[in-house]
Amino acid sequence: MRERGAAAPDAAAPAVEERPTEVNQLKTEIRALALAIDHTKAEIAALRPSNAEDDRLVAVTNELDAIVSSTERATHTILEAAEKIDGLAQQLHAQVEDGFTGRLAEDIRDTIVGIFEACNFQDITGQRITKVVRTLQFIEERVNRMIDIWGRDTFEDMAPPPEIQPDDEKRLLNGPALENEGISQADIDKLFG
Repeated sequence: MRERGAAAPDAAAPAVEERPTEVNQLKTEIRALALAIDHTKAEIAALRPSNAEDDRLVAVTNELDAIVSSTERATHTILEAAEKIDGLAQQLHAQVEDGFTGRLAEDIRDTIVGIFEACNFQDITGQRITKVVRTLQFIEERVNRMIDIWGRDTFEDMAPPPEIQPDDEKRLLNGPALENEGISQADIDKLFG
């Protein structure tokens, strides 16, 4: 018994044979779609390689977190030094008896206020970088979902497209190492000590 609405096998064959141009166009579009899917998989593989150390999204997120931490530490050091200078200028101003030295102490204190105001960059920069990190995490989640949809084993042996792979010289230019990575200053000192 045939299902309701299903065409008989013999009835479909003449309809396909009557439209060879449409069939060829459909085959071409299916091939193009398959190529686009393969290219998309290769691009995803480039973002999320099987070797976790080469994961670009995680690496960028870690670098941005390191920037926030470094600027926080540097800003804290600058603010502590500025506060100390401000306190010394205040003590100096309290002890001076001539107007010229008093005005210099006031100028020092005004300059310190400028330093305090300029250090607000760290807070604004940290907020902006945090937004970028959240966006990268969102992208990372979406990439992981696409990998799960296609199956993680699909990506294990897939090489990234050659135009994405950095050349050897660029691999050597990594900038400063992240915290707890690379060679420590103590290790370097041991080499020369």
